[in-house]
Amino acid sequence: MINSKVSANKNHQRNNQFLKSPDQFAPAFLFLFDFFYPGFKRLLFIGVFGLFLVPAVLAQNNNVGIGTLSPKPSALLDVDASPANNKGVLVPRMTALQRLAIPSPANSLLVFDTDSACFFYWNNLSTSWKSLCSGAAGPAGNIGSTGYTGVTGAVGITGITGQIGSTGASGNLGSTGYTGVTGAVGITGSTGIIGSTGTAGIIGSTGNTGSIGTTGATGADLGTHWTINGNAGTNAGANFVGTTDANDLAVRTNNTEKMRVTSSGNVGIGIASPDASALLDLNSGTSNNQGLLIPRLTTAQRNAIVSPALSLFIFNTTTNCFEAYVGGAWYSISCPAACAPPAAPGVVTCSTCVTSGQTGVTYSITAVSGATLYTWSVPPGSVVTSGQGTVSITITAGSTSGNISVTAGNTCGTSPAATLAAVIVYKSCQEILAANPSSADGVYTIDPDGSGPLPCMQCNCDMTTDGGGWTLVLNYLHQGGTNPALSVLTNSLPLLGSNVLGTDESGTLFWGHANSSLMNAINFTSIRFYGKTAAHPRVIHFKTINAPTISYFKTGTGTSSGIQSTFTTLAGHTAFLPASANLFFANQGNFSMTEFPYYLGTTYHWGIQGQGSRWEVDDFLNNFSQNTFHQISVR
Repeated sequence: MINSKVSANKNHQRNNQFLKSPDQFAPAFLFLFDFFYPGFKRLLFIGVFGLFLVPAVLAQNNNVGIGTLSPKPSALLDVDASPANNKGVLVPRMTALQRLAIPSPANSLLVFDTDSACFFYWNNLSTSWKSLCSGAAGPAGNIGSTGYTGVTGAVGITGITGQIGSTGASGNLGSTGYTGVTGAVGITGSTGIIGSTGTAGIIGSTGNTGSIGTTGATGADLGTHWTINGNAGTNAGANFVGTTDANDLAVRTNNTEKMRVTSSGNVGIGIASPDASALLDLNSGTSNNQGLLIPRLTTAQRNAIVSPALSLFIFNTTTNCFEAYVGGAWYSISCPAACAPPAAPGVVTCSTCVTSGQTGVTYSITAVSGATLYTWSVPPGSVVTSGQGTVSITITAGSTSGNISVTAGNTCGTSPAATLAAVIVYKSCQEILAANPSSADGVYTIDPDGSGPLPCMQCNCDMTTDGGGWTLVLNYLHQGGTNPALSVLTNSLPLLGSNVLGTDESGTLFWGHANSSLMNAINFTSIRFYGKTAAHPRVIHFKTINAPTISYFKTGTGTSSGIQSTFTTLAGHTAFLPASANLFFANQGNFSMTEFPYYLGTTYHWGIQGQGSRWEVDDFLNNFSQNTFHQISVR
């Protein structure tokens, strides 16, 4: 059968009808052409139709045989490995991730999952993948971590282009010689008289006929060639399209090989080296995103098949089951009711909030009953470093927010996904503004120390004053006549409530200041002070980059000395401080921002329950009688 690859249909009219309208025969090749490539246009299909059947035969009732001259009438495709019976059919092979990435799989699409070593098909009834395995597979092993990509070397600097040399001077042109004088034209002579016409001569006798020339070579007989418009009078026993030697036969579209028939009779579609154990080897290439479609029939259509062949295989669209004809009856191979995929996973949890580039971030779910495999997906730029296939993964976060999703699977199919919105958290309001310049004033979530021990926390961000990016670290709106305790915050920051003098915000989430340790975790190089009181109209509003003050607020050790000469006033500032300051409390620990960090003795003070009872803003009240408002922000 190697040299007589394809037998053509004797019924020319029927064959021509098929060739002119290949869609009429599409069901017979549905499982192949659904898998095949879109480059097979009709004209090419006509020209290579015989090649596609190699080593096969197209019978008069439009069924196809591979390895047999007499395909069973009940089969659209009859793959026969006799007489050796030592080859099978290979369907597309892929991992579970590749299978789940197939876009819009067709009902009954068949693939082989290399992770679970099971056949799977897509079931429209349950909108999920179903396994053809008879028993549950064991849990899949963990996928190894992805190695890091090496750093790309820097591109060398392009050398300087050398200067173009100057053009040499042109030589002088020689002078043009004088033109000689043109001679005079001679006088034209007169035309002579035309003579009279002579008498016609007598016609001679006809000569002898010459000998016949040699007959030319006979032209090529196009009747022995296959044409793109079809052939008539073919004989399936004598005419074929194929090779007469032991070389493979390849079929191409767009000059790319799409199918090959080896000299030993193996047919490969999408693969140049079909497996020697398979008469038919289907491969969707590196993308691995296509499967195999076999004939799909309703129960009524199945029952109308005349004399079904032993092991005839179909997909029943009435029951959504694969079925085979064995022992004179149809048997279901896999049905939705016989096996069910796991339920959707529960809530996805995260061990910490996530900052850009953070490593060791863990996401997990509770184990799902009946699941043997879990498939995770992460936002672009993030990488799963361990745990893929299990209930818990560890990732290195990218710089893009997105969804963390996971599905549970077993040999029966795949569950719907559980999803958690993974938002990249920044370390300060300044980082938020740098990443999103249109950010407005308001409450944001930050993680000051990134992957450190501090939790994520909400904070108030001023995104407008002096260019924005200010993180509020101290906020006390105090009601006169009261002396409530201060709130030293260790793993949270105060939020912004009211700014109306006389409001009592003590004991609320708007009341408090960060301790030295939390201040040290925040990366800042500038401090902004704001204060006002009902005692007078002056307002404190300035910023400073004074290094001793920054160090003092971060450590609780030192003083704010130098702030009186290293500051910039901001909108609305009318106070005497800090320019008038000449005294600075030292080493106040967690109260470095509240216990008179700068003041002019007995005249102008910044104090927040200073010495236990003094609430002062650019004044010296020495008590808590007035309504006051103190704020400190950093950037």
